[in-house]
Amino acid sequence: MLSDPLGYTANWVGSNVCNYTGVFCAQALDDPTIETVAGIDLNHADIAGYLPEEVGHLSDIASFHVNSNRFCGTVPKSFSKLKLLHELDLSNNRFAGKFPLVLLQLPALKYLDIRFNEFEGRIPKKLLHKHLDAIFLNDNRFTHEQPHNLGNSPVSVIVLANKVPWMFTGKPG
Repeated sequence: MLSDPLGYTANWVGSNVCNYTGVFCAQALDDPTIETVAGIDLNHADIAGYLPEEVGHLSDIASFHVNSNRFCGTVPKSFSKLKLLHELDLSNNRFAGKFPLVLLQLPALKYLDIRFNEFEGRIPKKLLHKHLDAIFLNDNRFTHEQPHNLGNSPVSVIVLANKVPWMFTGKPG
């Protein structure tokens, strides 16, 4: 972490992580006698820095919300270990690079919000095959032809507006 001007992580000291600001705990699914990190909510904290690879150690996490901060860099490859992650909100940050393919490896993911970042390049067609409830990709730097599977996607809501210049080829999907 490079900057935390609002002091959200000021109490992130010691081993009782369930008392940390923005960290939410619940009983572990495989052992109800153990309390484990089930969610992170640091929305609007104005934190600057990179997401560390250690995020992948949060194997029981279901929601990870860090919107409206100043996180930058790429999404750590260790996210592939977050098999219970249901909601991921990385919106309104400064993430960059190609679409984070590691997100395609999250079997429980239902809500993906990566809008208002600097992701670029192609959006993988596999994303539209995932059984997500919502995908927000708008206001990035993606470029791509309209995926042929767009109309067949099981996704309920897909937002592609602004800086997602889909090129319609006129070819039937």
